[in-house]
Amino acid sequence: MNKEKLNKLVKEISRIIRNNDLSYDEFNEVNRLSRKVTGLTAPKRRKQFHVLPTHEELSKFLDVLAGAPLKHELMIKLLWFTGLRNFEMCNIRMNEVDLNEAGMEKILIHGKGGYDRFVAIPPKLARDLKRYMKDVSNNIWLFESRIGKPYTTAGFRKIVRKYRDLAGLSDKIYPHNFRHLVGTEAIKLGFSKEEVQNILRHTSIKSTDIYTNTNQEWTRDIGIKLEQQFNSY
Repeated sequence: MNKEKLNKLVKEISRIIRNNDLSYDEFNEVNRLSRKVTGLTAPKRRKQFHVLPTHEELSKFLDVLAGAPLKHELMIKLLWFTGLRNFEMCNIRMNEVDLNEAGMEKILIHGKGGYDRFVAIPPKLARDLKRYMKDVSNNIWLFESRIGKPYTTAGFRKIVRKYRDLAGLSDKIYPHNFRHLVGTEAIKLGFSKEEVQNILRHTSIKSTDIYTNTNQEWTRDIGIKLEQQFNSY
């Protein structure tokens, strides 16, 4: 459809909306029923192929990250060692981090689809978090920007891009790819697909609607092994 026809159609639909005083939800329902009547279906989404960084690229990235402020280092490590999503990490509040019991350190995550669950934190990362949190005890958010607000996902991507560019690396290093690194390394380390599904909290009842110690133990185990891998780069 050319632009002229599209604009004409938009005007006609806008007239119908105004004449029938449709609310946002009512208009959405009209759209849904119209698609059903006409047989319109969404095109299948192409599966995205994620190219992971090489061992050498990760080593270069870590060399640069070693000189970063502790806050930036912890933001990146949280994704790398736990498989958190970008937006989940950005929206962690200070009071949602529980580092009181050794070996049971965890963070309450507000995940995709409105599901909440605890994610275990491996021990070395927990110690660094505890040290960091003492210095920012007045924060509301675990990681706050200069204006006292939580980082946006775009803001965090910019942080990762800064260290990636300093290391002279390609765009294979970006926040969501750390999540893929977790899944890939977990399979290499012998975790089952079911365990990895739970660790990454993929979108299914089995992986997102359960709070169990077993799932936290799986996450902690992979986090500890990833810390060991991290130190070998």
